[in-house]
Amino acid sequence: MRQDKDKTQRALLKYNEIFADIVNALVYRGEQRVRPEQLTDLSERDVIQGLGQVFGVERDNLKQWGNKAGIRLCLMGMELQSSSDPLMPLRVMGYEYASHAWQQRQIKQERRAARTLGNKNKDDIPKRPVRVVTLVIYLGLEPWHGPQWLSECVDTPDDELGKIASDYKIQVFDIGALPRETIDRFQSDFKLLADLVWKKRRSQPGEPYSITEEFKVDYPGESVRAFMAMAKDFGEDLERLKEELILNLNGEKTSMKDVWQQDMDRAEARGKAQGEVQGKARGKAGLMRIISQLISKIRQAGKDAQELNDALEQEDENKLKALCRQYNVDMSALSGA
Repeated sequence: MRQDKDKTQRALLKYNEIFADIVNALVYRGEQRVRPEQLTDLSERDVIQGLGQVFGVERDNLKQWGNKAGIRLCLMGMELQSSSDPLMPLRVMGYEYASHAWQQRQIKQERRAARTLGNKNKDDIPKRPVRVVTLVIYLGLEPWHGPQWLSECVDTPDDELGKIASDYKIQVFDIGALPRETIDRFQSDFKLLADLVWKKRRSQPGEPYSITEEFKVDYPGESVRAFMAMAKDFGEDLERLKEELILNLNGEKTSMKDVWQQDMDRAEARGKAQGEVQGKARGKAGLMRIISQLISKIRQAGKDAQELNDALEQEDENKLKALCRQYNVDMSALSGA
């Protein structure tokens, strides 16, 4: 089913190594500009609900890219498509608006909290949002035939008003249409999927796909599932491909059982290594929401924020939890709450 295939493909994007590799290969022509350790996961559902609105949509993946100094460079979204979408520009516009507006709201909350608490580091708070950049990655067998401009999917007045209307372009990377040298720039598990699409686009009707090179994959379980789901959708002989995968994954003969176990072991190790870093990033945003709500409730009660200021200066989580209970503020973002 297409839904299963899309789900397995999207699962790969959660890995920073794969996300960074796709950006480096397609945008920076293979130069390793985006490093996995510079990426932080952001939940698009959190972004949308943070605006006080629920649009009923979620994007495939959204990450924050920051440099070594901790400065945010941009937010990067990635959409994997297996078919052309006639409304893709509208979708991307909605995603990017939500992400920009969410940032602006977070900045206002942080600056308001800093002013109230007399935070000396308030100048470190960003003054405006960073750019949101969306890459649409198309993995379909047929060439992309959907719109790339807003003007191609909406009706525009054919007069002077239409001439001054702003247009909007999305960036679609049709993997099957790329030159082979671009496919060979991929260094992550994504190359396994890109090779399948690229070769099938150029094969004769009924000609089977064959794995003709060795693939090094870091997350074999999810990569193989995504690959097999795509191959099934393309009408390939799955049993034959399983045997070819066994001989060509990571340069050693293995079994499907080994593939799943390797994936589980790597996922567990990666979760332990990166969980704390990403957890802190999410926790900071959650903490700022709690502080903002506490300030509002304290003001409504006609009291000053000295207790809150003391709790923050002393980094006393117990005092902060007590204030949350006193003013009926959700404290689920705090550890052990």
